[in-house]
Amino acid sequence: MQIETAAVATWRQLIDVHTGEGVLPTIWHTYGIIGRYAPQLARPMLAARQQQGEFHFTVINDVQYPVALLSMALLPLILLASRRKNLGVALGELDELTATVILALLANAFVCGALSNPHDRYSARMVWLASFVVLLALIRLAAPRLGKTADLA
Repeated sequence: MQIETAAVATWRQLIDVHTGEGVLPTIWHTYGIIGRYAPQLARPMLAARQQQGEFHFTVINDVQYPVALLSMALLPLILLASRRKNLGVALGELDELTATVILALLANAFVCGALSNPHDRYSARMVWLASFVVLLALIRLAAPRLGKTADLA
């Protein structure tokens, strides 16, 4: 039962990558600390859009979330293509970076999901690496068509 729970939590952590979790308008401990140690900052802090409930991540997540999931899904394909020299795909140098990003995302998902609880903020901090690798692969694939070299080293 524990292994199953850990696997489910790891999977949930892997796909929980929305931006903005934990950005709340009520941060009582912070209010107390600011009031006690930096009272001159209390009024500007309370006037901030975040404290008024005006700061939302819906538009960002409408774009970022599907891009993040697609990027993670493409990583194994990029790794396979970069490892296969006979495919005629110019992704040669991306194999180590791609493998490292895959392992980092999986390790993060296990550590944060299975050993803690799945929260978007844990994976949202790292998922951009998958999109970065996909962007590098696209640049690498487009370079010969544009008559340029895409030396990533």
